[in-house]
Amino acid sequence: MNFLQNYFLNIEFKNLYLLVVSIFTAIVLMFLFYVLLKTKNKKSSRNNTSAKTPVVITSQDIKAIAGDNVITTQLDLARAYIEMGKKQLAKKILEHVIDHGNSVQQHEAKSLITAIEISA
Repeated sequence: MNFLQNYFLNIEFKNLYLLVVSIFTAIVLMFLFYVLLKTKNKKSSRNNTSAKTPVVITSQDIKAIAGDNVITTQLDLARAYIEMGKKQLAKKILEHVIDHGNSVQQHEAKSLITAIEISA
């Protein structure tokens, strides 16, 4: 316990803030994965013969979980969709980031879109 106390006392406030934000973002993303998987399982068990309906996430949904850091959360969400194989949905989110993000976020979004197109 003494080691942990010394470790956290020596961390600068900014680093601690980033750690807390990162943990919060990870928890939110895990929750979104859980909800998306649960929704997908319910839809597939109800009607296996129907066509797939697209998952729509509104800007209100993103604002509710992101707080002040909407664009960064959208980048994280797009990465998660890429890992889940939902590349078209990720691409739509990344296009929004390109339109509304700062230069660093736009560059990251363009890189992810390029990676999607290469892997397709």
